[in-house]
Amino acid sequence: MKYRSLAVLGAAFAAAALAGAAQADVTVYDNNFESGSTAGFTGAGGYTPTIDVAPNGSTKFLGNLSTGQTTAVLTLNTAGLTSVTLNYDLYSILSQDGNANGAGGGSGDSFVVTAGGNTISNFTFANYFGGNTQSFCGSDGSGGYVTGSCAPQTGASAKDTLGYGAPGGGYDDATYDFSYTFTPTGATTVITFTSNDNEGVANEFYGIDNVAVTGVRPVTAGGVPEPASWALMIMGFGGAGALLRRRRLVAA
Repeated sequence: MKYRSLAVLGAAFAAAALAGAAQADVTVYDNNFESGSTAGFTGAGGYTPTIDVAPNGSTKFLGNLSTGQTTAVLTLNTAGLTSVTLNYDLYSILSQDGNANGAGGGSGDSFVVTAGGNTISNFTFANYFGGNTQSFCGSDGSGGYVTGSCAPQTGASAKDTLGYGAPGGGYDDATYDFSYTFTPTGATTVITFTSNDNEGVANEFYGIDNVAVTGVRPVTAGGVPEPASWALMIMGFGGAGALLRRRRLVAA
């Protein structure tokens, strides 16, 4: 009974190896804009996808998202995917006023992202330190983000690296890294990136960079396991066979 149990365990291990290969990660979209291409993007609200070159001379990004709810639209093929993860860098540039509760005034400078019509990100950002705060307060440490009333540039992964204005003077730049995972609801998913700045591009605007989208696709019953899964499967069945052969020798 002991050998039989071990044999069954080996077979079960092999089956588990195959089950673990029942899904595959796929690249849906990837663009760091260094080639100058805006492929996949269209514009709405009067916006035309535009490649900006930062004053540092070494960073290209999708920019000029500024006054009047200008929107960059990314259309993705998500057919057959059970999960999608969106990663991107957001650049908050020049005199962003955040919650507009200080000397900057205005109506607030927010940036909103939707996926499939659902809002997944909606925060204000501030570079101007004249008493303004921003609603983005950084990561919560578990894959989410904290909303509140925080000092300008709170939670930024980098500051003053793009070369805009004087560091700390309100006319500079901050970089924020975002990652969101969601379930697609159809074969096509539309992602929108919308600026709600209250002043023109000469005074403030947003940009996005390093846009990467990955998805999870189930492997069909007729799919071929990956090499690592084959190795685990062979080990499982090999172990089961060895135990059964040993049992026969002992019995003899």
